[in-house]
Amino acid sequence: MPFELGIAYALTRHQPHQFFVFEAKDHRLQASLSDLNGHDPHIHGGTQDGILRCILDCFGPFTGTPSFSALRTVTGRLNRSVRKLQREQGFQNPFHPYLFRQMIRVAAELALAEGLLA
Repeated sequence: MPFELGIAYALTRHQPHQFFVFEAKDHRLQASLSDLNGHDPHIHGGTQDGILRCILDCFGPFTGTPSFSALRTVTGRLNRSVRKLQREQGFQNPFHPYLFRQMIRVAAELALAEGLLA
């Protein structure tokens, strides 16, 4: 999402604003976006567990921060729900707009059930 990253970076020039950069591979960011030197990306290795760890690195440990295992539980249930929705509706691409809106609803319901959202 280079456009969104550019907006986030520009905001830091004019007002206090914090942003995080996630990348699957180490050192790839420096090759493609040298303007971001000085902002260390959080390397997730292209895995869900890696992304969850990066999110916890960025936002935890604060009171109420979910545990890694709670996040894994929710993402596992969400994965199963998404596969089921894809089968039922005949979508190959999970990012089809209609299916994606359903995924957001399911993710919110799962997060509420686990106490991750108030």
